[in-house]
Amino acid sequence: MEKPPEVAKPKGGRPVQAIHKQPVTLRMDAEALARWRATGKGWQTRAAAVLAAAAPKAVP
Repeated sequence: MEKPPEVAKPKGGRPVQAIHKQPVTLRMDAEALARWRATGKGWQTRAAAVLAAAAPKAVP
């Protein structure tokens, strides 16, 4: 008896993103962290946007 052809099973979980984020460890004052967290859901994304805007531009 022949085995049936393999059928690709759909993968579970989140779809793969085009832009991958890198995990980092950042040490900051407890007060500053509390203020960011108090802004609610999405605080890490907003904090990352502020850091990206304040980062020095790359020099060619």
